[in-house]
Amino acid sequence: MRELMSLLERCRELGVTLSVCDGRLQIGDPGKRLDDGTAQEIAERGADLIGLARAMPGCFPGVRVPLQAYAEPPPQKSTGLTRQQRVWWHRAMEGRRFDQPFTPLVFQIHGALDVNAFRIAVKRLLEQHDILRTLFPNTDKGPVADPFKQSAVSIHFQDLRASPPSTRKRETREEFRSWFRQGYDPTHDLPFRAMLLRLDNHQWMAALTAHRIAVDRPSQTQLVYDFFAALRNEMSNNREKGPSPKPLIQAAAYMQAQTAYERSPALRADLDFWRKRLDGFPRVISLPVDRQRGKDPTHQAGFHRFNGGRELLTRIKARCEAGGGTVDAFLLAAFAVLLKRHRTEPRLLIGLESGFDHPMNHGLIGPYNNQFPFPCDLRHNPRFSEVLDQIQTTMNEIAQHDRLPLCWLEEALGCPSADHIAPFFQVFFRYRKLYPMPDIFGLTVVPEYQKTIVSRHDLGLEVSQDSVSLHFAMMYSKDLFEAVTVARFAERLILLLESVAKHPDLPISQIPLLGLPEKRLLLHGWQAVASPVPEWLATREAAGVRVTDMVARTAAERPHVAAIQDGANVLNYARLQELSNALARRLQDFGADQERPVALCLKRDAFQMVTLLATLKAGAAYVPLDPEWPRPRLMRMLEMTRPAVIITNHDYQPQLLMPEAITLSLNSEHELQEQGDPIPLETLIHPSYAAYIMFTSGISGQPKGVTMTHDALSNLIRHQIAHSLSKPRTLQFASLSFDVSFQEIFSTWGAAGTLVIVDEETRTEPRSLIEHLRSHKIERLFVPFTTLQNLAECFNIGERCIADLREIVCAGEALHVTPALTRFFEKHPAARLINQYGPTETHVACELTLKGSPNVWPVLPPVGTPIVDARTYVLDEYMQPAPIGVPGELFLGGEILARGYWEQPTLTASRFLPDPFARNPGSRMYRTGDLARFDMRGRLRFLGRLDDQINIEGYRVEIDEIEATLGEHPDIAACAVRRHDKNGRTHIAAYVVSALKDPNLIELWRTWMGERLPKFMVPRWFVRLPALPRTPSGKLDRKALPDPEPHQQS
Repeated sequence: MRELMSLLERCRELGVTLSVCDGRLQIGDPGKRLDDGTAQEIAERGADLIGLARAMPGCFPGVRVPLQAYAEPPPQKSTGLTRQQRVWWHRAMEGRRFDQPFTPLVFQIHGALDVNAFRIAVKRLLEQHDILRTLFPNTDKGPVADPFKQSAVSIHFQDLRASPPSTRKRETREEFRSWFRQGYDPTHDLPFRAMLLRLDNHQWMAALTAHRIAVDRPSQTQLVYDFFAALRNEMSNNREKGPSPKPLIQAAAYMQAQTAYERSPALRADLDFWRKRLDGFPRVISLPVDRQRGKDPTHQAGFHRFNGGRELLTRIKARCEAGGGTVDAFLLAAFAVLLKRHRTEPRLLIGLESGFDHPMNHGLIGPYNNQFPFPCDLRHNPRFSEVLDQIQTTMNEIAQHDRLPLCWLEEALGCPSADHIAPFFQVFFRYRKLYPMPDIFGLTVVPEYQKTIVSRHDLGLEVSQDSVSLHFAMMYSKDLFEAVTVARFAERLILLLESVAKHPDLPISQIPLLGLPEKRLLLHGWQAVASPVPEWLATREAAGVRVTDMVARTAAERPHVAAIQDGANVLNYARLQELSNALARRLQDFGADQERPVALCLKRDAFQMVTLLATLKAGAAYVPLDPEWPRPRLMRMLEMTRPAVIITNHDYQPQLLMPEAITLSLNSEHELQEQGDPIPLETLIHPSYAAYIMFTSGISGQPKGVTMTHDALSNLIRHQIAHSLSKPRTLQFASLSFDVSFQEIFSTWGAAGTLVIVDEETRTEPRSLIEHLRSHKIERLFVPFTTLQNLAECFNIGERCIADLREIVCAGEALHVTPALTRFFEKHPAARLINQYGPTETHVACELTLKGSPNVWPVLPPVGTPIVDARTYVLDEYMQPAPIGVPGELFLGGEILARGYWEQPTLTASRFLPDPFARNPGSRMYRTGDLARFDMRGRLRFLGRLDDQINIEGYRVEIDEIEATLGEHPDIAACAVRRHDKNGRTHIAAYVVSALKDPNLIELWRTWMGERLPKFMVPRWFVRLPALPRTPSGKLDRKALPDPEPHQQS
């Protein structure tokens, strides 16, 4: 078998075709390149070749058993069209456009071209191939093919030598466009056209083109060869008079056989085969696009061309000979692996073409080509050699069934064509052999590649193989991709090919996909470096400066500056220090010292801020408890942390009693003053000590406490001070249970600013909040997107601006630049918008300042670049760096990481992993579960969640916790929860199965959930279902959950 495959490959390289007709082996050698040794081997192995062709017609695309109908004489009368031809016919009649289905073949010709010889060569071409002079009139039985008797065709000729050289290029382009975009009526116009432009005495541009109803893409190679062979004959001294020899059969014979096939049982058998073969394969592929698919695509396509080189082809051929494969299968396998490594589905469909390598069709031009979806299964991390074997086997299998027109398959499997996306496959692969152009004495012919065409596919790889190397062209949709993105695809493909040609047994996860420059850029070049900071922070001791030291520094330098403004109550920095020192000493007396939790459940006021600072000065870790949260949730947090002290107000004290904890109830400045001596403490607080334990939603149904250290938080505050306003008046908006509150508070105090407290009622009412910002001269605001959007929507264009506003930091939710936000920032040109990203486990990891006019801001801005001493990695499923532009899971490292989850070592170990890319031993990285990618400028783009976690009002929510709570209700048999986005906002929808029919149940469920979960975790919609949708394997099918209706909303 291996010797036969080697012989067939050698025949292909020589341009020799083998065919089996009526049980006899036939040889085609149009280029006269068959050597005696190969001819002798073919003769000796003839019987084996015939047997191979019949047993495995797909093992080598150059050998096929002909259709029985081909043995009949070609009909001389009108022939019915194949179904695919009828599709093209109707499209042509509707659009009257000739340029849509095909790309012209353009050539630059240098030398003394004989114009008359050019005309005769065109005439000879039409005499040789009936299909080029065929009309497609409509009859009472539908459109038919009717070969035109004459072979005359109008050639568009224009002499541009008289045009000034400065305008000649433009006129050439205009002439070409005018010729190419002429209307086409298949009932009256020939499907073939030719053009010749004379640019100079010895410089010409020639173009040939044919409509797809008559000539498929692979036939173009034969068309070009035959035309230039005829031109050579006409321009040679020994002209061969008369028409070129015709092929054994004409296209009409194929059309007749194909129409008969479409009425035969064989078609039904092929349909059954494809139904089974494509079962389970997704119809749409997920590609790492630069832009989302629009509703009205232009279908404009571009090409990126590159070469593989002689050495690469030599290695691939050697590998194929050793393994018994073919070059085209090897290239297709590499392309499939490239797609998989760019985060496409592991089971994918790639469009292939059939029908163009039938040896009995050698010399034919016609509509033989058919496209079909080629299934590739790359699950379970196979070796590349296993992928190659799979593809070679699939080629052999599919070769028995590739006559089925794609339009039949689309209809049978319910995958109709759509304007915005190609059915079945959006990615294609084409491979062809290049044969030498006929030598024309005195002329140099250079093909000119067309830069753009119209295509409905998203991405494609075309590979042409000549005798010495491989020539690649990547077609891409300009609606989806930037040229630089596709250029990187090309670089990675070459690297991948070079790797697997040397090491074919590598698992696909270990195949190198990144060159050294790109890998360095991802792992080091785009990571944050030291940035300018205030001089006092830049000293040698600054690395260990805690936030409490920053506040002390401010108090020493500006003791009389207002640190906190709470309505009429104003505390300056001196008073802030005195009160916090006194309370810190008292907390230490109660045992709240280094690493001991202290729970804070306080109303929003200045004393809450003092208590927070005092807890940190004592060396303890504060645990924020929101008074609005249900008591069961608060008690779970207290049980998990076992705080030494619970600090609360009188109103909240009864619901927070714990026998093992001291409860300290404070309601006034006087009570704070009485707690202890205001002299500064000399507590030793190591940078690795815990500063706070902040609870987030947990996938187990229980909250988990993120333990953040002093060094990580000091790093954040130093960064914020260095890149923000000096002495800012900052609104204290965030709840202490939201990590942004720490950033608000200490970046303000560290920069000698004033923290302005806002009461809860004003905080939650956008109109009142706007007036508060204006009247209190707020300069800086930290808010989640939902709040910012509410402010923007309530702000009237005609009202006066918030004059002092200079900076808005948006974090906690994905930022959307809505029309309301655009109008708001147009009204406030002095205010800058900063988009920050970071989970609770790292706090802020990266940020982006939006620049320029708000009208040009992207709707979904990037989350930016890492802050100082932070590291960001986008890794694929194999924990390897994902290429630039390719989605992967986001991992965060550096000085920003939390210690882990409070007293949950197993969970900590699963999310905080060793960092294999860091230069410092023992470094860790946090697995965020977020999907992201780097853009070409090194900025991170947030793409959503890999799991079912969502963000509501800046809080991270695990739907498992909501489902677990809802499922505890005795009247609910089953439930599911999912996110629902509406008008740019994220909400929670619950789906409930219950036997009870009481119409008031939904309100009862909502109340019941509100008693157990924070308000932001209570679903907005409750949808009753008879049963939850399931996948075939029995799993919950969240995608099948219906969108909630307005009446199901609270």
